[in-house]
Amino acid sequence: SIGCRCYRRSLENRGYYRLKQLDINGNYEYSEIRVLHLGPFIENIKLYPNPAIHTLTVGMNQSISNLEVYTLTGHLLAKTNHAYKLDVSSLSPGMYIASIRTGEKNYYRRFIKQ
Repeated sequence: SIGCRCYRRSLENRGYYRLKQLDINGNYEYSEIRVLHLGPFIENIKLYPNPAIHTLTVGMNQSISNLEVYTLTGHLLAKTNHAYKLDVSSLSPGMYIASIRTGEKNYYRRFIKQ
């Protein structure tokens, strides 16, 4: 099994995590500690519905150049250009990070897929 312990320092907009892999025989090992750069956080971006089932919609008053969905470990799963909606129906249930790019800035929001 794999466990994840996350550490967050909100003043720096970074998250820290490492994985613990536990074998059937009880042996385990930890991965290196990784840094997740969370970027700026502003209040006028909304993701809905949250939790999402089929489609995730971004509500904001700026033009979107890219919308991407990542796992909590930073793997890119889905991407669309110049769209405010993204089909998430193929994602497994769980928590994800949406990266919203508007010109030169990236914004990040967590969302849940049911």
